Amino acid sequence: MQTDNSVVRRGDFALRPVQFADAPLLLCWRNAPRVRQTMYSTRLIGEAEHHAWLKRELDSSQSRHFLFSCAEQAVGYACLTDIRNEHRRCTWGFNLGDSVQPRGTGSRMLFLLAEVAFDQLQLDKLWAEVLDFNVASLRVHARLGFQEEGQLLRHVHRPDGVFDVVRLALFAGQWQAMRSALREKLFYD
Repeated sequence: MQTDNSVVRRGDFALRPVQFADAPLLLCWRNAPRVRQTMYSTRLIGEAEHHAWLKRELDSSQSRHFLFSCAEQAVGYACLTDIRNEHRRCTWGFNLGDSVQPRGTGSRMLFLLAEVAFDQLQLDKLWAEVLDFNVASLRVHARLGFQEEGQLLRHVHRPDGVFDVVRLALFAGQWQAMRSALREKLFYD
């Protein structure tokens, strides 16, 4: 893995820090029906609200936001938020862009994001919350070694129903034990 100017790269795949100039692309992706369906809120996000959120996030020392590219084309977004150095943990979030991606694209993006969390930031724990019906996200988390820590029952109320949330975690020791084999599978198959 190469790291240059905050870019994390492995072959044709790279994570680079989000810039404010990326706001239109991110807003398009955040408002895509496929992405909104997997979020706590399904409502459309307005441009002013999005810009305020992105500025706040980019200014925060507790967040890192990235665009994921394949062959120099942006295909996904990933973030580390609520970074707590004193507790050596953070949460992460992600979505693929609005075009259909080859199988394994999300796993490759999240592999690089885990490298940032565990290698660069020296954290001990990554955690996530996933709506219980989001089978694709639960599957990618399992593939990356996350384990379920519990469920938050009837946690999200949306116009289309009430949903449980699955809490997942991955620890640095688990990551170190599996990363070489996972790297080979994701980047060299």
